[in-house]
Amino acid sequence: MAINGDRLLWARARLKEANREEKQMATTADEVWQLLGELIASQKETDRRIQETERLLKEQIQKTDEQIRAVNKELGELGNRLGEFVEWQVARRR
Repeated sequence: MAINGDRLLWARARLKEANREEKQMATTADEVWQLLGELIASQKETDRRIQETERLLKEQIQKTDEQIRAVNKELGELGNRLGEFVEWQVARRR
């Protein structure tokens, strides 16, 4: 009887341990699903921020392009005025 009693005690202990492991696994699986949900939400927020950053960069690039065009136009006008001045100086010395 002692052998069967020992086996019974061992089986009960193992069953309790298995139940405990099963509960831990369920909790762990729930935590994993929760983390996955948080990750998905975080990824959506990251995507939204990236899109907003891209939009802001495009706006800034357009403003910079406009400024470059304005400066190029001003430089061209100054170049023309300088050319006119040089022509006037040459014509005056003749």
